[in-house]
Amino acid sequence: MSVGVSQMSEEVSGLDARSNADVLRCVLQQERLEAVVPNVITAVIFGGTTAYLLLRAGGLTGGVLIGAAMAFFAAAIVNTAIRVTLLQPTRRIRFGAAAKKLAARIGSTGDLSTPPLSWPDFPGALGVTRVGDLVVAARGTGYKQLCLSPRQIADVRVERDVVHVTSTRHSGRTVLGGFGGGLIGAHVSGGRSTSVTRAAEDVCIELAYQLEPNGAVGTIVIPFGADRCQAEATAALIRRLQGQS
Repeated sequence: MSVGVSQMSEEVSGLDARSNADVLRCVLQQERLEAVVPNVITAVIFGGTTAYLLLRAGGLTGGVLIGAAMAFFAAAIVNTAIRVTLLQPTRRIRFGAAAKKLAARIGSTGDLSTPPLSWPDFPGALGVTRVGDLVVAARGTGYKQLCLSPRQIADVRVERDVVHVTSTRHSGRTVLGGFGGGLIGAHVSGGRSTSVTRAAEDVCIELAYQLEPNGAVGTIVIPFGADRCQAEATAALIRRLQGQS
């Protein structure tokens, strides 16, 4: 059972200094920004234009429909531009800073056997203590910093999402021989198409934890992009902690 945005908001109240409320607030603000901005742009460009055309025409006409369609596509273009130039860079900067902050706080415990691991995609961080506990703060914990003993780790799985992308390259026709600008005595070879398919892999770890015996199970997702080796190594480390219980 993963922790949603509303649950995260509830969990942050009343927690101690390690609740990372500032990180939670940063994530929620960014998500609201990404939800509100496209709606506002669509309402202004599409809704405003459509309302104006309806008032001017005095009703629904073909011209209104054409104008509304053009306004809809214009809003989509503006939203795409805003997403690429503003929302995505803002997310990278804010989430990257939040992940570094979480890693620094986990590292400040001073009892880790390895440097903290952090990830900026829905920011989070984890570390392993010398006594074999897992210290983690992520979306799946409501950004509360937890210290999980091996017996509190219910399951660890490496999940792969593979997408096959096919690209096709077309070569032109070739003319050999001939004279006078014509094709007399010439040999014409047809165009050729070459298709190449590659697999794009996205790897993550799904870590299930249980704070109380027979209690609710939470899930933490740790993304590794295409680095499957690092994902397998991290999962193996966590499984080894399980084996010590």
